[in-house]
Amino acid sequence: MRSVARYLGGLALVMFTFILTGCMVPPGWNVKDSDQGLLENLALYNFGSPYARMDALARVTDQEFLLKVAETNQDPPFRFQAIANLNDQTMLMKLIQEDVHPDERAAAARRITDPSLVTKLAESADPEVREAVVGRLSDPGLLRRLALEDKSPQVRVAAIMCETNQAVMEQAATGDPDAAVRQMATSKVLDQNVLAKVIRNDPEAGVRAAAAGRLVDQEILLEIVLKDHESTVRQAALKHLTDSPSLATVATTANDPAIRLGAISRVDDPVTLAVIQTKDRVPRNQIAARNRAQEIQHNSAAGANTQTAPAGKQPVNAQ
Repeated sequence: MRSVARYLGGLALVMFTFILTGCMVPPGWNVKDSDQGLLENLALYNFGSPYARMDALARVTDQEFLLKVAETNQDPPFRFQAIANLNDQTMLMKLIQEDVHPDERAAAARRITDPSLVTKLAESADPEVREAVVGRLSDPGLLRRLALEDKSPQVRVAAIMCETNQAVMEQAATGDPDAAVRQMATSKVLDQNVLAKVIRNDPEAGVRAAAAGRLVDQEILLEIVLKDHESTVRQAALKHLTDSPSLATVATTANDPAIRLGAISRVDDPVTLAVIQTKDRVPRNQIAARNRAQEIQHNSAAGANTQTAPAGKQPVNAQ
């Protein structure tokens, strides 16, 4: 326990400095890290200077002092800074069990490094605490249970982010009641059949868009680009559509002018581009088709000149 003399001496020094300078002690004030007593007093009593107080508190290492600040200080940033400096596992567990603020309990849980305590906290009744420790679990069975069965969607999302088991991802992607969980799981699924099921059946656009980002099957992507009722899903599928005939089909037949426009810039067939210039009812799509045709013609001419140019000479129109 600190002596009264040490406490009063440190306080007196802080007050003397304040009176002498007539201003706050700046954050860069020359106090050695070894002078913990003075740093603690600066953290508590540096009048009018929250920045200097925070700077001093960030350098405090005394665990009992930090616990007291975390438990009793009225200023949330100071409580968080104290928690960030705490290493004592028993004190951190005390905060987790007794602190009334969920975000501070979670901050303390993120400081827990003891594997047995991490496992214990994964069973906590507090979803913020469970979420905070899920990334450090070493038990794959417990991680799987949290990913599939936890009552809190935010915990299930956090667990799926840490999962590598494809069976878990597929089950969550197709069966979880929460859209955010399904979307996170879908973004990690590899099986094309599962992704096809999700993109055709899930009611949420965000989930279907996540499936589009993982699909490589060009037939399914073409189907989604042409038929999905949400623009965001159609755009996501179009980004992964690479088959030239499919792109030509989209550019000429899609109902959505923006989707046709997105496909036009990747069409390689001059005949298709000529059809778009005369038949598409949207002027900007006609212009895009003309520009794309000119680009293809220019690239073709440049390639031909490069091939026929004599050795050591640069073709005239090559850049």
